[in-house]
Amino acid sequence: ADSLGFRPNKRRREREAEEEEEEEDELAHELQERAHKYERSGSHVDVDVIRDKKLKSHLQHTEAAFQDATLQAARAEILLPSEPGYLEAEGMERTHKFKQIDLMGAVDMNTARKKFSLKLNTFGPYMFDYTRNGRHVLLGGRKG
Repeated sequence: ADSLGFRPNKRRREREAEEEEEEEDELAHELQERAHKYERSGSHVDVDVIRDKKLKSHLQHTEAAFQDATLQAARAEILLPSEPGYLEAEGMERTHKFKQIDLMGAVDMNTARKKFSLKLNTFGPYMFDYTRNGRHVLLGGRKG
């Protein structure tokens, strides 16, 4: 402890907490900026001048729902990839020779988690078909 009675660990925790708060504030500010794109155009109803309690409450809930929807849309936008990816071979290299292990270093973490091993040694030969967008695959062998 120093002359003021503070412990170094306590100061470090306080500093880290302040840094986290600043980072959260920055993220919240960025989210608000993105949410402006999704706000509804038109007149905003001033509910303070409405006397009818039922109508006022209904309009407040509706306004809150619209704000939540804009924030959710802004959050979803953050998660979207910025540009679609593709596989490009250099020179005479063939794309069918790329291995998943080689590709994992070049993709984001969510995509890297989707890797799988497809070793089918029994019940072959196999036929497969993908949907147009590549999301689903149908795989069938001679015995089922």
